[in-house]
Amino acid sequence: MIWSGPRSVMFKTYEGKRVHPLDGCSSIGLEDGDRLFVYQCEQFVTAPTKGVDSVGADLSRLLFSAHLSDVTLEVGPERERICAHRCILASRSPKFEGLFSGQFSESSAAEVKVGVGFQSREMHTSALASAYAHFKLPTQEAPVFKLLLSYLYTNKVDMPSTTAAVLALLVMADEYLCGALKKLCEEELLQRLSLENVCDLYCAGTLHGLQELVDISKRLIVSNFHDLPDEGLELLKQKPDLLLDVARSGIRPRKRARTSR
Repeated sequence: MIWSGPRSVMFKTYEGKRVHPLDGCSSIGLEDGDRLFVYQCEQFVTAPTKGVDSVGADLSRLLFSAHLSDVTLEVGPERERICAHRCILASRSPKFEGLFSGQFSESSAAEVKVGVGFQSREMHTSALASAYAHFKLPTQEAPVFKLLLSYLYTNKVDMPSTTAAVLALLVMADEYLCGALKKLCEEELLQRLSLENVCDLYCAGTLHGLQELVDISKRLIVSNFHDLPDEGLELLKQKPDLLLDVARSGIRPRKRARTSR
């Protein structure tokens, strides 16, 4: 049996029978010497490939869902409870991985209080009947923490409307060791850079190791030093090392206004 096309073509019909490229001559009623010509090729059928976007869309169904959840995160002073999945969080955040794997095993559960960083963790030794775990994160802001979880599940994030909230998300991304999210925050902050916030963003970039934000902010400070708001100058005065770095970059003296004689 002779096919004049790729073997992945769709099923055809021959005398009322569906024909597949793997069919033999006898299975569709052809005899030796008969020829079958494919004169029109229909659309190929290929298996869909799962891309990053579709995977994120699938995982988004589990975001904030109690379905198959195995950990509760109690966030903020209001103690808002958020259901999550340890496997997803641990695979996306080294800090979560350290907390989950280092503090309790899969066969038991523990209540863990988490402050800022790894230093202020307290393990409660009372084992629970199931493997469901409960974490307390009293220092985190619930709205910003939900943005972090949204990114961990979907690899996407809707940036907050205020620059202060973006900075809070940057701090959290750094704490949970999410380098890609830090880069997204840096790109967003660069879009919002202005004389009003340049000193804040310069300090934030230095603190969190965002070199591009540091370089651009410093250039803006140096070239517009005498036009900076008082709040920004006060912030730089509180950080002598940064102020000295700016000064070494070559601040021009203020131009004197001409007076008429």
